[in-house]
Amino acid sequence: MKNLLSYSLFILFISFFGCKSDSSTSDVIAKKTDKVAKPLVEASKTKATQTQTKTNQTLQNLEPEKVPSNASKEERQAINKRNSEKANLRNKRDKEAAMKSGEYQQQRKDAMKNDKIPPCFYLSTAKVAEVLGATKEEIFMKDATSKKSKYSKACFYRYNKDGDPNGGLMFQIQSNPIPDEFDSWGSSFIEAKKTGGEKSFEQGAKPFIYKAFNPDGMDGAYNADTKKYFWKLNEDTVLMVVFNLVSNEKTQLKWATKLAEAVNQKFN
Repeated sequence: MKNLLSYSLFILFISFFGCKSDSSTSDVIAKKTDKVAKPLVEASKTKATQTQTKTNQTLQNLEPEKVPSNASKEERQAINKRNSEKANLRNKRDKEAAMKSGEYQQQRKDAMKNDKIPPCFYLSTAKVAEVLGATKEEIFMKDATSKKSKYSKACFYRYNKDGDPNGGLMFQIQSNPIPDEFDSWGSSFIEAKKTGGEKSFEQGAKPFIYKAFNPDGMDGAYNADTKKYFWKLNEDTVLMVVFNLVSNEKTQLKWATKLAEAVNQKFN
């Protein structure tokens, strides 16, 4: 009987300390796990917060970002996406401000009124001659609007200064094709020229990226290689002059600025 009691006490002793040992091991493992896991979780949260903060700070500055010439395809796409978001935010801000002052509704009325005016009305042969340094008699004006084009009209001014029978310049008016659905069309059009550029017809060639062009402080874009100069009259109207004359960038900018200012006066 005494031996049986001793054996029972021995079993209880082993069981007690065995359980205590298992419990202690679990506690140690749990503590070690927490020690490793918690910093990882906190680091993940911190990184996510920093990323969101950086995104918010980037969007707070609504000026478009320049695309570096050596940017990768992924970097270019990311910058273009941010610029598109910024353009939408700028347009929303400007539209809200304009609507409060009644300016937006007036712009829409002006666009509808101007749509009925022939394109050659906005630039006279005398003004084109003055800007190009020619005589009025050397400039031949012709409406170049295509009957198939519902949302654009143009006027061509021939000036064969360099012996080119097709030499001269063209003035074009482009209208928002879906004004009721896309109320930031003008801004998006200009932004796309400066960020995404214009495709080249040469296979494998890089797109033509446009620079800022701001006649009378208006938002615009130009590229001296394509010889195109765009500027936004309002969200429903984008204007352009394109040259087919031998000229450098400095000369083109001078011509385009003077022509744009003359056109803007007629729209006002």
